[in-house]
Amino acid sequence: MPLLSIERALDFRATTFPLNDDQTQRAIQLYHDLKDGGPSAYPILAWHIARVMTIIEESRDIALYGTMDSRLYRDVAIPKPTRTVQVMDLLLMFFLFGAHRMYRRRLQAAAPKKNVHQFEFQKLMRSFLLEWAGQANVAFLAIPNINGLQKTASLASSLFSLTSIAAGVHHVWQHRGKDAVQREESAQYMKHMDSVSEEHGLTVLSCFLALPIVCLLWSILCFTVAVSALCFQSSGRVAQSLLGTGLGILGMFVAWTLVVFWRIWKDKPTAEIGKDLNNEDMGWREGFPAKFGRWKMKVKGWIPAVTGRSAAEPVEKSSDAGSGSLSA
Repeated sequence: MPLLSIERALDFRATTFPLNDDQTQRAIQLYHDLKDGGPSAYPILAWHIARVMTIIEESRDIALYGTMDSRLYRDVAIPKPTRTVQVMDLLLMFFLFGAHRMYRRRLQAAAPKKNVHQFEFQKLMRSFLLEWAGQANVAFLAIPNINGLQKTASLASSLFSLTSIAAGVHHVWQHRGKDAVQREESAQYMKHMDSVSEEHGLTVLSCFLALPIVCLLWSILCFTVAVSALCFQSSGRVAQSLLGTGLGILGMFVAWTLVVFWRIWKDKPTAEIGKDLNNEDMGWREGFPAKFGRWKMKVKGWIPAVTGRSAAEPVEKSSDAGSGSLSA
């Protein structure tokens, strides 16, 4: 057990060893306590060792241990979406802001090839509960003397906010205490929407899971429209110019933030990890900052090709030439 747990600590974490660090430490501590209990505790110690070895051997059998096709790592690859799934994502992008794709990838990472990895599934349930329980909502404002557009946007924001709160409470109720479910129940959870469509089952489930955060985003958007309309329609030209400038600057900061953090993390692998770890770096995709740096280097390389000289040479050569003509 210590040898196999070290494999997870020093190597890729997708090892076939089924116990996590806390479980391994607790089992070893239990063995030491039973060993100190004397010969009367040896049968209990043997029973616990046999039980743990049964769990370990089951996982090694799944990984084809002892054969030519044995694998050091469990399945981790997330299949690329099919053409129909891509079209579905494109249609849902406007309504769900792409949030369903994030939930679908997390579900697929917990159950690659529809084989649920229990430890990853339990971590996923805990992260879901933290998201839904700690979600904020847009406060309601009673603003007098507002026109139709402002009133409509404000009411829409309130409705979306209520829906976000209700959906978040419902999801918390449904998933509370489910961070320690057994493998059969977690597998049933992953296949719950397969009756609708086996290909799109996870996508449909992801849409419902993303409902709280999507409604919150729509609430913020509608609230922003209401406040912006109120500010522009109830102020003079100078104030409108200042407000427009401020909104433009804020919009630029928001857009720049999205660009900076675009593809900052490594994507989930789409190919299985080999024995030689020859694809351990797969998943990294070039983000905008790296692309911008590469484009900048290309532009610097184009300058000598176009002008026939480097960017630093013209000033120095011209100054040298000028001094030479003066001396002449």
